[in-house]
Amino acid sequence: MARATYPGKCQFCQGEFPKGRMTRHLRACEKRKAALEKSEKKGRKKQAIFHLVVEGRDRPMYWLHVETRAGSTFGDLDLFLRDIWLECCGHLSNFTFREEDFDEDDFDNFEGSSPFGPPGSKVTAKKLADRVKPGDVFFYEYDFGSTTALKLKVVGHREGVMKKGDVQVLARNLPPEIACDCGKPAVLVCTECMWDEAGWLCKSCAKNHECGDDILLPVVNSPRVGVCGYTG
Repeated sequence: MARATYPGKCQFCQGEFPKGRMTRHLRACEKRKAALEKSEKKGRKKQAIFHLVVEGRDRPMYWLHVETRAGSTFGDLDLFLRDIWLECCGHLSNFTFREEDFDEDDFDNFEGSSPFGPPGSKVTAKKLADRVKPGDVFFYEYDFGSTTALKLKVVGHREGVMKKGDVQVLARNLPPEIACDCGKPAVLVCTECMWDEAGWLCKSCAKNHECGDDILLPVVNSPRVGVCGYTG
């Protein structure tokens, strides 16, 4: 069986590359180098910047390469992840630094980053550099009921110019090709059938789907596709 490559697109040159090659491409991309040189000509003081790879822990076909200052906070990162991939109903979220540490019932040790979460969250205001360094892997969960879990890795760092709190997308996966049973591209998913690895529907087949159209959600390029009320 051929190994899945999960291709994505570089945001600088618009080139398409397999997931496993994107880190190497970004280090060599001439258009990215030109963009960095242009930004650094402004004469602003350089800061440490982290390069992160973010992927669905259980859905690795969804992934992002991003950069943010090492001095940005986990709250900044939380807001970015919600905005680009996750936010539907203001659920709680959580960063953990060992996968086995996550316990959705252990709110005494909550390290969340949610505007609707417990006050005084431990991690929200901490800088990334306070907890992680290049080579480290950490984890994130959004919604403790229908959880979307992410895996993050710091794959590199550099000195450069970037506003504190900003998170820049460097590359992103192409939307996975998901087919309806009839062979046409799926545009809707049944939130009941998907748990049995079914229910991906084209527009025509969705009209006659036995579960009805009130529990269908759009197919979107996110690891939260088909979950809760997420529509992208």
